[in-house]
Amino acid sequence: MKNIITLLILLITALSSYSQCTSGGNGIAVSTPITVDGNVSDWSAVITDPDNFSIDAVPDMDAPIADVGRDFTKFAFTETWTTLYLYFARAGSSTNSVDALLYIDVNNNSLMETNEPVIAISWSGSNGNGKVDIYNYVQANAGGDGISGDGVDMPGSLLLRNTLGVIGRGTADGLALEVGIPFPQISKQGSSNPVDMLGPNEQFKFHMSTINGSPTSVPGPNAINDNFNGCYAGLMILPVKLEYFESKEKGGDFELSWKVSDNENASQFEVQVSEDGKTFTTIATIFASQNEGKQNYSYTTDDNKKGTYYRLKLIDKDEAYEYSKIIRKISEFATQLDVKFNSVVRSDLSVNVNVSETITTSVRVFNAAGVQTFSKTITLQPGTNMVSIPSSGFLTTGQYILHICTPFSKKAFVQKLLRI
Repeated sequence: MKNIITLLILLITALSSYSQCTSGGNGIAVSTPITVDGNVSDWSAVITDPDNFSIDAVPDMDAPIADVGRDFTKFAFTETWTTLYLYFARAGSSTNSVDALLYIDVNNNSLMETNEPVIAISWSGSNGNGKVDIYNYVQANAGGDGISGDGVDMPGSLLLRNTLGVIGRGTADGLALEVGIPFPQISKQGSSNPVDMLGPNEQFKFHMSTINGSPTSVPGPNAINDNFNGCYAGLMILPVKLEYFESKEKGGDFELSWKVSDNENASQFEVQVSEDGKTFTTIATIFASQNEGKQNYSYTTDDNKKGTYYRLKLIDKDEAYEYSKIIRKISEFATQLDVKFNSVVRSDLSVNVNVSETITTSVRVFNAAGVQTFSKTITLQPGTNMVSIPSSGFLTTGQYILHICTPFSKKAFVQKLLRI
């Protein structure tokens, strides 16, 4: 693992052709898992922390450009143990498509060298999809090509290495894109030297270009529209590792349980709750034990601390922290489920299902031998819902079993039926 240094943000001046990296923030970047779905609300802590982003130069040395709507203005990142998450902001709109190249100097020597990775992103303005390919950089100069600054193109060419497909999603307004890249994809191809393989919490430098054409046209006259650089250090990802985090009902309350490895590096855990899965409040702090290795923890909530979503904030002894995934509260009585029907079936069967919240549920019928004869997944709205089961669900006369189960309930409704 490379040495952890203060995360750096990009400040480019009109007097310099190379990026100048200076300290930002408090030197501790935000590390959090991201859901790549086009909703960038989970980036809020990342894109407001100076330790997590770089910006284009002010003044921008290669602007204004002809297609200014495709001009990238901000780049941010965060990561987990498996994935590097990328965020791009641009001066665009939902009608613009843009292609971009992210040159990654994985060994952090300020040079782009042959077989270092270039992430090519084709961002469609019409549907928000972000198609991602990995290219190998082919250096133009002996010894490698210096990471260029704002307004300066990279001189090397590109060879396709791997196609990852549509793994990026843009926001509805077309102004931001998020992508998750597995770390094994971000390496110097053909090298077995660990320094050439980017992993969590490792320093790297980058150069970004938006292009007019395809990646295979680079370098070329008028191929590049916009450029800027940046450099990053690791996120101080915690040495304590979360193995699982789950919830279950316990005596009418809810027990949150989790397990960590390398427990000796942990300081404390904050239990946080949210009603909408976005805004979280700390409801408890659990201090780590003195045990080494693997350790189990739990916390039981009560009726005064209600919430639908939970997460953990894991804090190590150096005060670095990261967040767990978000989980939903699972209850044996997560929703009220009241079912009424005539247990003697002559033809079709009508079942009235009363629920307290909008849920998706499965309705199934089994014969006396346990063979499923009918299955349907439906969404129920608060109040009484009528569910119709056709006579084809009861193939012959005899006994059947009606089974209704909600996804966040351990208690299913099970009742015998008689077909006559």
